[in-house]
Amino acid sequence: MPAERSIYRALVRHGLIDPKARKKRLVDYKRWERGRSMELWQMDVVGGILLNDGTELEVSDRCR
Repeated sequence: MPAERSIYRALVRHGLIDPKARKKRLVDYKRWERGRSMELWQMDVVGGILLNDGTELEVSDRCR
């Protein structure tokens, strides 16, 4: 089975449908990439995790 995108490109190529306008990339978009390693840190914070017995486990980002 061909992918939806492949079918769309074939229909546009043969002039059977008009291509959709693409979203333009924001000019003020700023990449997360940095020039050196360890210049940028990212932390994913996880909320409470529900255990099988109904107890909620709290996940903290603090180091002790």
